[in-house]
Order: sequence, then structure tokens, then C-alpha cells
Amino acid sequence: MEDTSVVDHIVLLKLADPSDTSNLCSAIKTLTGLSGVKSITCAPTFVASGGPDRTAGYNFALVVRLDSVANLDAYSVAQAHLDVKKNYILPALAKADVPVLAVDFVSPRALGVASSSNKASANQWKVACLGWFGVAAFLYLRPLLRKK
Repeated sequence: MEDTSVVDHIVLLKLADPSDTSNLCSAIKTLTGLSGVKSITCAPTFVASGGPDRTAGYNFALVVRLDSVANLDAYSVAQAHLDVKKNYILPALAKADVPVLAVDFVSPRALGVASSSNKASANQWKVACLGWFGVAAFLYLRPLLRKK
């Protein structure tokens, strides 16, 4: 069986001004060109309506998905990564002494059903959802059709 594991590198930041992160995200996304980087996602965090604030003041998150632990090691010392960190991330932080939170983990679910890199399974999932939707619609409409 093919090993479909990837590494997720998650970083939480406390930015001084989280209202305009377009330049920061653009700079971070330039790192997608580095070897082994599959994708990069970044955005301000939010608190769900009516939910508790679990952000602990961290108002920006980024996720870098890489091919392997070895590529994560290379990514962390890559000059392009260090430049983005020095020129964009560190200057945007609320305070220099506030810790940046970062965690890494191996994610074996990367090529799951809904993944765009596994189109056959994704299409099967869509067909299954449409099938269940059809059954639900039939069961809902059946009593209404009988009344006529």
C-alpha cells in the first residue's frame, strides 16, 4: 500500500494588526515553491458566533503541508523561509517577547476521500452524497405525493 502520509506544520501568531494580512499571506505563500511543500494556507483566526474564545489571543494561523519530515527539516532552514520569517512575520508580531506557537505532526489522512489529489475517491464521494440526497428527498416527498 502506498504511504500517503504528509507532515502538517501549524503556526499560530499574535499579530499587532490582524485586520490587513494580505501582504503577510502573500509573502508566506511564496514558500510553496520550496521543495517538498504541497500547500500553504494562512488566514486570521476567528471565534465562532456564540462560542467561547479559545484563541488565547493568537489571531493568525498558517498551515504548511509537506511531503515528509525530511522536507520539513529542509524547509525550516531554507533561506527563503528564514527571509519571510525575518522580513514579514517577526515585524508583524504584537510583541517580540510573545511566543510563536508551532506544532508538527504526521498526517496519514492527507489523501482522504475529499482530497483533490484523489479525484476518483472524491467523485465516488460526490455520487454517494447525491444518492443519499435522492433517497432523503424521496422519503420526504413520498407522503406529499400520496395525498394528491
